[in-house]
Order: sequence, then structure tokens, then C-alpha cells
Amino acid sequence: MKHHLIGGALLLAILFTTGCESFSRIAEFKEISLPAVNIVQYSDGPTLRISGQLVQSTRIVEKIRQIKDGRIIEIEVLTSPFSRDGHSGRFKTEVILDNIDFVVFGPEKTLIWRRYPDTMPYRERPNAEFKAPGES
Repeated sequence: MKHHLIGGALLLAILFTTGCESFSRIAEFKEISLPAVNIVQYSDGPTLRISGQLVQSTRIVEKIRQIKDGRIIEIEVLTSPFSRDGHSGRFKTEVILDNIDFVVFGPEKTLIWRRYPDTMPYRERPNAEFKAPGES
């Protein structure tokens, strides 16, 4: 009996030291409510503020990642089924808009913001052959 308790405790210790990332997954766009995508003007330039929350109340936001690929930023919201102090289903992140023309969300790369010629700072439209992810 004592060996089972030690084995169980060891398994729990391994799970928590690895960050339980095997239970984490990236939220898809259909799994979130995205009430705010706004441009905020700071002294060092415009920034896109994105906030939202998970529709599934059984998961929490564990981490937010921004992945830059050329002039595209992909937002990934990693979720977990384990609740922790200070974590909830809400998230907020900011994207500095310098040299960024598109912001996409999740593994399906849903377009949530694109630069137009009247968006500060001004920039020419991307080359005609360049299309946002998912555009035909």
C-alpha cells in the first residue's frame, strides 16, 4: 500500500514539474468571445489591444503567445483544464503595429485585424500577390 502512495505522489510531482503542458491546447477562434480589438496610441506608436474570453467555462487561459512571420502576427491562447490562482478564462494582449499588416488568431489563422492605407502608421498596401491567410 505504501508503494502505491509513493508511486501516485511521484506521478503527480512529474505532472506538475512538466507544467502539465500535455493537457494544454491552443484555443480555436470559435472557442472564444472577442469583444475588443482596438488601436491604442502610446508615445512610441500605435498598438493593437486584443481582449476576450473563452466560451468554455471549464478551461482557463494558461499562456498567450505571439508568433511573428514576416508582416503577420499569430495570436495563440494556450488553455488548460486545471484551475490555478490568478488564472481565468479571460485574456488580454497587445501587439505593437510596427511592420505588421495582419493579425491572425489560433491554429486556423482567422484574420482579426488588417492594416489599411488609412491606418497609422501609414504604409502602402502589401503587394497584390500577398494575401492574408485564408483569403483566396
